[in-house]
Amino acid sequence: MKIQLEDKRYQKECIDIFTIFDSKQNLKFGKSDFVVGKDYVIKDKTYTFNSRIELKKILYKLFSIRYNYTNDWGILTGTKPSKILKNHSDEELRRMYLINDDNLKLLRDIDKIQSVMDFDEKNFNIYINIPFCPSRCDYCSFPTIVYKNNDRREEYLGYLIKEITEVSKSIDKLKIKTIYVGGGTPTSLDNTMLEKLLKVIENCFVSDDLLEYTFEAGREDSLDYEKLKLLEKYNVTRISLNPQTFNEKALKEMGRIQNNDNLLDLYTQAKNLGFVVNMDFILGLLYDDVTNTRENLEILRGLQPDNITFHTLSIKNGSKYSQKYDKAIFEENIAEKQMQLVKAWTLENDYKPYYLYRQKNILNNMENIGYCKDYPSRYNIVINEELESIIGFGMTANSKIIKDDIIKYTNYKNLRDYSEKLDEIIKRKVEIINE
Repeated sequence: MKIQLEDKRYQKECIDIFTIFDSKQNLKFGKSDFVVGKDYVIKDKTYTFNSRIELKKILYKLFSIRYNYTNDWGILTGTKPSKILKNHSDEELRRMYLINDDNLKLLRDIDKIQSVMDFDEKNFNIYINIPFCPSRCDYCSFPTIVYKNNDRREEYLGYLIKEITEVSKSIDKLKIKTIYVGGGTPTSLDNTMLEKLLKVIENCFVSDDLLEYTFEAGREDSLDYEKLKLLEKYNVTRISLNPQTFNEKALKEMGRIQNNDNLLDLYTQAKNLGFVVNMDFILGLLYDDVTNTRENLEILRGLQPDNITFHTLSIKNGSKYSQKYDKAIFEENIAEKQMQLVKAWTLENDYKPYYLYRQKNILNNMENIGYCKDYPSRYNIVINEELESIIGFGMTANSKIIKDDIIKYTNYKNLRDYSEKLDEIIKRKVEIINE
C-alpha cells in the first residue's frame, strides 16, 4: 500500500496504524490517491482532523474498510496501556481510542490486583544482566553473546561483580524489595561462576526485607538439579523456566534447542524444591497454530505453574526471524485466535491477569499478559508501571531511579564499551543514587 505524505510529521501515525492491519508492514510513501496532509486526509473524499488522535481514527477507519478488520485495542498503540486508566473513564477510553469492552475489563482487572499491593517510591529493585546464551534463537534481537564461540563469561563476571560491589555501597539494603537476574540466559554460567555471583548478590542485596528474588532459568539446556540446588541455597525464591512452545517444529524453525522431557523434569524438580515457577510462551510463532496452542495449554493444565506469561510475537528488525516471517505464508491474525484460547483457559483454570505490556512491531497490535495463581511477580509490576526505582547492573542494563522525576541510565550495550568505561558507569550511577 502507498500513501502520499505531504506532511512528514505524521509518518509515525501512518506506520503505527497501518501495522495493526499488516503484520509484514508493506507500507510505502510516494505519489498516491491516498493523501495525508497538514490537517486533512484524502481517500475517495476529504476528511479533516485537528489532532493526532483524530488522524489515527481516520486512518483506522479507512484501513478497517480496506482490510475488513477491527482491532480490540482500537487506535491505542502505546507499550503501557495501563497508563491511560488513571485519567479517563471507560466511556472516554472507548470514545477516544476505540478500545473494546473486553480489553477495558482486562485493564481494570489487572489494576485491581496491583492496587492492593504496597509500593513505595523510596524502595529499590535490582536487575542483573547475564548476556550469555549457549545459542541464539532466531527471534531474538538482544545483544547476547554465544559463549560457546567465544567464552568471555569469567571476564564479564569480574566486571559485573566490580559494578555490583561498588554501587551497592550507596544503596540502603533494607529498602531493596526485589532482585531479578535476567539475560540472556543466567544459568549459562557454570556452577563455579554461578556460586561466585550468588555470593556477591547475597552479600550486597539480600536482607530479611527482600520480598522476591527471581533467577531466569529459561533454557533447559543450561540447567540441571545442581544449579537448582545452588539457587535454593542462596535464597532465590522464583525461577522462570521458559518453553516458548512445546511444538518441536516451531522450536526448530526458531533455532531453539529444547528437550521437552528434560524441561518437564526440571519443572518438577524446581517445584519440589519450593520455587515459585513462571513459564513463558510466545503466540504467533511460525508453524505454531491453534491446535498447538491447545496442546500447550493441555500440558500446562497438568503442571499448573504459579505464573505464566503469554507473549505475542514481536517482529524484531535485527533478528533472523523477521526475514523468515517476511517469506513465510502464515495465517493472518493467528496470534489473536491463540490469545482467545489463552484467555478462556486462564479463566477456567483460576489464573488472574496481573500485568500487561506491549512491544514495538507486536503482531496485530496485541499484548503480552502475565497471569498468576497466588503470587504475582512484584518485579514485573514495578518495571512495567514504573512504581519504584530499579537499578540495573551489567552490559545493556537499564536503571530507572525515581527522584522528583524518573532518571534513566543505560549501561553500554557491548562488552568492550562496558568494560572500558566501567569506572565511568559506576561513578555516574552512584551520583544519581545519591543526588
